[in-house]
Amino acid sequence: MAGRGDGRANGRAASVATREAPAILDVVFRMAAERGDPKLAVTVAPDGTPTITWANDAARKLLSPVEEDILGRRLGRTPDPGTSDAPPDWSVAVERLIEDGGGEARAALPMADGSPQPVEVLAVPVAGTPGGSAEAWLVTLQPVADEVLTARAEASQAEQRFAALASNSPVGILMSDVGLRLGYVNECFAQLAGLDTSRLLGTGWLDIVHRQDLPELYDALQLVLGGTARDLTVRLQPVAGTQRWVRLRLTPMTTAKRAAGFLGVAEDITARRAWEEQLAYQANHDALTGLVNRRKLTETISALLDSRRARDHQFAVVFCDLDGFKQVNDTYGHDLGDRVLVEVGRRLTRTAREHDVVGRMAGDEFIVVLRDIVTPDQAETAGRRQLAALSKPVFVGETDITVSASLGIAFPEPEDTAENLLRQADRLMYLAKTGGPGQYLLGANGGGAPS
Repeated sequence: MAGRGDGRANGRAASVATREAPAILDVVFRMAAERGDPKLAVTVAPDGTPTITWANDAARKLLSPVEEDILGRRLGRTPDPGTSDAPPDWSVAVERLIEDGGGEARAALPMADGSPQPVEVLAVPVAGTPGGSAEAWLVTLQPVADEVLTARAEASQAEQRFAALASNSPVGILMSDVGLRLGYVNECFAQLAGLDTSRLLGTGWLDIVHRQDLPELYDALQLVLGGTARDLTVRLQPVAGTQRWVRLRLTPMTTAKRAAGFLGVAEDITARRAWEEQLAYQANHDALTGLVNRRKLTETISALLDSRRARDHQFAVVFCDLDGFKQVNDTYGHDLGDRVLVEVGRRLTRTAREHDVVGRMAGDEFIVVLRDIVTPDQAETAGRRQLAALSKPVFVGETDITVSASLGIAFPEPEDTAENLLRQADRLMYLAKTGGPGQYLLGANGGGAPS
């Protein structure tokens, strides 16, 4: 560091240097002086030595504990401090920034008591020689308050903790930079997506969301960017790999750019979804035949009755009961009897139309919900097809079994419930049995009689 005497001796030379500076430098420095930040002008001599040639009042006040007059101070080359993590002296930082072509750095300013004052140093070239190298620099020294340093240190520590947690998290983490554009994804989310993390940044992550789920995702993101957290389930379709079900928990946040963004947690629920679907299937289907069970049949009929669409009310319920099936079980055993029931379910399904519903109530009782039945003739035709299909022999191994069935066909009344309609069809089926095996009977509003 130059002594105070040397600074005064060099002051006269500094004045000459300032007078010889281009007019543009005068304008730049005058504009700098009008602002309150401490600023210096540093001119690089032909031998490459930077010299302080001008300072505003804020800079003189800031540096007064260091030396009384800084004009004319030469920033000589400073020894390499090695691997020390401590910030360099402010003059060393200025020298290095000029050598590196400008920029910003953290430095320390010695105070009167010897303690360091943290400062941020910014060096910007303001004029150049014909050779292209800068000959004058505008240097800003900005003291950093302790609370700012503490906040930055805490923010840095928080970022390090987040990075450590996110990188080792068993769930996917995604964080937007601005809006829908991702600035960070962890490895777990990249594995879910089946892509490298680089291909998911920006809006690339939206390319692997199932297109049917995109509208719901966009709606959710709009709410999240407006400040409302959202949870939703979407499907991810990797370029190579199987489809994954993912639960997204999206939380609003403000990004480093002070723009609306979000933090997302993506949990792979593919296995749980499959398990839930299996449970739902078992709850609604007969374990032996795979047909829908009584519960699902009741729900289906109730939905048709409650529908506001008039065409949904145009249906009929066929109650099918096998004739003399107890004798089949007694003669051939229950295992073979179960195989007969499975075959009956297959034949009813093959005979039914695509939009009809076939189910098993219990034992040898089956239900067919005939959709879009406008006239009784249509229901009667369907019933005859089913009886014809069931009348053919059932081959079980080497055993040839002939079965028949009785049908009751009921039509919904305006105030009917599902249970009432099923009971009505059941009653019609028993009445049909009185006429012998292989008969059917339509409800009163469908006309007809046992045939």
